[in-house]
Amino acid sequence: MYISIIVCCYNSSFRLPETIKYLANQKVSNDVKWEIIIVDNNSNDNTAEIAKKEWNKYSTLAEYRIVKETKPGLTFARKRGILESKYDVLIFCDDDNSFNEDYIMESIQFLEKYSHVGIVGGKSIPVYETTPERYFFESNGPNALGCLDLGNEILITNNQGLLKEYPTVAPIGTGMAIRKSVALQYLKRLAESNTEITDRKGDSLSGGGDNEMNIIAILNGWELAYNPRMVLNHIISANRLTIPYLCKMAEEGSISWVLLLNKYGICPWTPIASWTKELRKIKAYFFYQAWKSPTNKIKWKGACGIIEGISNINKL
Repeated sequence: MYISIIVCCYNSSFRLPETIKYLANQKVSNDVKWEIIIVDNNSNDNTAEIAKKEWNKYSTLAEYRIVKETKPGLTFARKRGILESKYDVLIFCDDDNSFNEDYIMESIQFLEKYSHVGIVGGKSIPVYETTPERYFFESNGPNALGCLDLGNEILITNNQGLLKEYPTVAPIGTGMAIRKSVALQYLKRLAESNTEITDRKGDSLSGGGDNEMNIIAILNGWELAYNPRMVLNHIISANRLTIPYLCKMAEEGSISWVLLLNKYGICPWTPIASWTKELRKIKAYFFYQAWKSPTNKIKWKGACGIIEGISNINKL
């Protein structure tokens, strides 16, 4: 089994050196072919130059390529990486991730052992640039920012091709290992769809691409898994701990979440008339008592995102 590591980058020059260092120091068996694909997603800094300079510091057997994706957005960067990849397993690595030295081998060995699993993820441990305030944890900040720890036991779904609700055991995009065949099924679905769920783009904090990959895997008969032996550190920058950032993420993330669930017929919310949404947001403001604390304000913004999302369902 051979593997492709896809690193999607947007203005990542100051973050990439650490990420590349940990990739270069992976302990990979000599009989495993692997490659690293840096996807420069329309950066306007010197991301590509730094990516090349940093890799030249190491002597690693992995193939290494830098490719350009001019269409902005994480969805399009991932798509470029998938299409450029040569091998049968892909791992998505963010530009602020540091993989444990055995991450690649743990991913390969797991998918070799569990042939019915299409996607597996592991522990994503937050490393904070500054100490988070209490509101960060009270508003589910770690999970919202791509951190996950489901314990020390292997978990595997048993969906058997049926999708009744979004699974509780679902890998996040950070460090996700996915069979290329599943990734191609995802791209095929995107090409056929009229409601493409795009991930982050520029200043947008919408998401859902990794969730959609999980859904596509299930619908094509694959299972999802959590492997606690796959461990990475996820650097959380100080700006992502602020109240404005978390409010924006809560609102935009909720909108894309509603649209994704509706796209696959598992949305638990009833559509509403668009003319009622502002009144509903005002009502939610008082329900959550958003003026009382940062936690309440962030939760209210999440509710506003759901209201916005379900008001748009009838327009799709």
